Amino acid sequence: MSSSRSMSSVVEPGRIELARRRRGLTQRALADQLGVTPRTVSRYEKDGAPLDIAPSLAAVLDFPALYFSKPLAVDEVEGRVEFRAARSSTKREQAAAKASRVHGGEIDDWVIENLSVPGLELPDLEGASPVEAANEIRYSWALKPGPLPNLIQLFESKGVHVYGIPSLGKRVDAFSTWYRDRPLVYLGFQKTPERSRFDAAHELGHLLMHRNASTFTDVEKEKQADEFASEFLIPRSAILGTLPYNPSVNGLLKFRSVFKVSAMAVAKSTYSAGLLSDWNYRQTVMSLSKRGFRSSEPGGMVQQERSRIFGHLFDRSRTTRMTVNRLAELLHLPAEDVHGLTLRTEIRAVGGNAAQSSASQPSGEPGHLRLVQ
Repeated sequence: MSSSRSMSSVVEPGRIELARRRRGLTQRALADQLGVTPRTVSRYEKDGAPLDIAPSLAAVLDFPALYFSKPLAVDEVEGRVEFRAARSSTKREQAAAKASRVHGGEIDDWVIENLSVPGLELPDLEGASPVEAANEIRYSWALKPGPLPNLIQLFESKGVHVYGIPSLGKRVDAFSTWYRDRPLVYLGFQKTPERSRFDAAHELGHLLMHRNASTFTDVEKEKQADEFASEFLIPRSAILGTLPYNPSVNGLLKFRSVFKVSAMAVAKSTYSAGLLSDWNYRQTVMSLSKRGFRSSEPGGMVQQERSRIFGHLFDRSRTTRMTVNRLAELLHLPAEDVHGLTLRTEIRAVGGNAAQSSASQPSGEPGHLRLVQ
């Protein structure tokens, strides 16, 4: 992709490719809809296109026409991404999710410029074992061995911003990346809140341990991030200090509710801590599966965790109110993508009924925010 260029010259080639991938289209599919050849689309994505093509691109790809004239730097697009994807996710869906990395980064640019947000507190723990990294970050962030608060708001209070994954890339569970030297976490919310918390912790592990890691395979990095997430969310010391040997299923479920993690994760961590025998672990997993805990979390958290940043930004009580549509207009992005990227925080009416999501901010959470524009 090209380096940054003037908004008045030609359609930015990198924008064409990003929008195409965001919509899950091949070059041939885009060419068919534009009425040109695939070679022409390939040339557009390499060298740019005449400005008079922008309206056609906007109509076909459902992006604002001005989006295609925004400058785009190579390093904004080509950053490494650590995916946590469902086995059923396709390369097309992963490409769509990765395209959202840049759009989330552009929203983050606006957030940094217009909101007073906490600075970054993220030590470089590359080389540490997953357990060492989990213990070190808990110590660094002054977290007690007990259950953790709202993870999205905790991350935000330490300068790690969290975004959603818009539609099409929904079967990508989560991913993390560095954008302009800022750590960003992207979450899909198709799973239970407890499993989304695990995904968030998993991505934090990548950010702490794998920023420059090239000696590990993807499989090794995924395993390390899982081990980090388990220890970060459910410290071994908390398990040993709370649960008896071979605890009952109901005992594990009470522990699950306190620590806001999945029942299966609690069972596995308890087994790893040596408090479940092989036989009892197998029986526990079978019992949990029969009760629906393999794919859901009966009696668990009632809603996904919310962002303090976006809750403040879209707070309807503010004198100068920001909306998703207004932010999309400012950044020349599709409003629905901005809604998904901002964790569907803005209250939006659905067919005149109740709102899709809540922008409420629980009191007492870490981090101070102030609108400065």
